[in-house]
Amino acid sequence: MIPLNETSSTRIAEAARSFGDKPLIVKDYVKSRKHDWNTACFISNGQNVDEVERVCGRFIELQDENLVGGLVLREFVSFKSIGAHSQSQMPLTKEYRLFFFDGELLCRFE
Repeated sequence: MIPLNETSSTRIAEAARSFGDKPLIVKDYVKSRKHDWNTACFISNGQNVDEVERVCGRFIELQDENLVGGLVLREFVSFKSIGAHSQSQMPLTKEYRLFFFDGELLCRFE
């Protein structure tokens, strides 16, 4: 996580570079902008400084005073696609939810 007081373009680009050329997701400590997928959520290549600046800048702009805890970059993991959201173009995937307690699987939802 990049603290709010360290969200300079240089600091963000440095953090993104640590992922190599992998695709990234931008979010804050609580929320993403997944419905602004192409403009404020998804970075196709962590090495592309222009894209990192554009997407992170737009995320910060849209979150405005609702930005919580700082900026989080995480590797995008591609799952089995079942389409794309009709408005945001966010990829839709088949999801599974597993709930564990004390190391034991309690339930599973598909």
